[in-house]
Amino acid sequence: MRYMLKSAAIVAAACVALPASALNILLTNDDGYDAEGIQTMRAALEGAGHDVTLVAPLDDESGGSAAVTFGLVPVVQVGADQYGVGGSPATCVLIGRTAILHDETIDLVVSGTNDGTNTGSGTIFSGTVGAATAGLLSTPSIAFSTNLPQEAERNEPPLSDQQVEENTQHFENVADFAVEFIAHLETKPAGLATEEHLLPDRIGLNINYPTLTPNEIKGLRLSAQGYESDRDLIFTALPGCPPVPDLADDATCYIPAVIPAVPGDDVKDSDVEGLADGYITIVPINGDYTAPASEGGRIKGVLQQFGR
Repeated sequence: MRYMLKSAAIVAAACVALPASALNILLTNDDGYDAEGIQTMRAALEGAGHDVTLVAPLDDESGGSAAVTFGLVPVVQVGADQYGVGGSPATCVLIGRTAILHDETIDLVVSGTNDGTNTGSGTIFSGTVGAATAGLLSTPSIAFSTNLPQEAERNEPPLSDQQVEENTQHFENVADFAVEFIAHLETKPAGLATEEHLLPDRIGLNINYPTLTPNEIKGLRLSAQGYESDRDLIFTALPGCPPVPDLADDATCYIPAVIPAVPGDDVKDSDVEGLADGYITIVPINGDYTAPASEGGRIKGVLQQFGR
């Protein structure tokens, strides 16, 4: 399967299936070590000949960004080269790098495949992308995310066998693309020919895969993280909240919900728009919270007027 690139970038003009040399890959996620997305990714990467060490949360740790778990962090070996960690996704990467694989060279950190896309302003909350950002401290890192074709909603009947199979096939499609894309990076394509590693230093990729079959996907699009001004993470109150010991008997509990994005009013070439248009979106990330120079110049004027 060939994925044509929409615009020139550090990713090359196409991604084709090529034989890959064995990479030492640290694999993580935020959905938990036994989630279908990460286990499908593990099988695909190992099937391509890579050495994969899975270090992922014991439980769902979604929405934790790049938070680090302090205190005692339990680690359980749950399979051959697979470890469950009682901590955040970023903690998993740090434990994998500094403890489990401390005497090995890690060629690539892969985070995902996440159940749910990570685009626009919601990206800052993503544990999947947060784990990849933590990896950038020392290692090239790529986050993979997608929305499943069949989503199980609360208080609805469970998915049918056919719907489950459709989701499994979609995860396999994403993992197959990941294998192809990583193999392509290994060929040192245009823009990376002089790089020592798979990607430029401290540059990672946030990749979102549309809810389409491979034949329906229009190609790759180098994108910018959107603002999604019409999407927000909101909290709504729920009845029946248990009391908080020693503080209150009538606490109010809240549950988060995401208002879906409507593409249109966003930055140029936003990942939200590209994904909605049927492209695999690729956003270069570096974990740098510095605002663009133009905004920094405006703040400089504020500081000069402050007079200190």
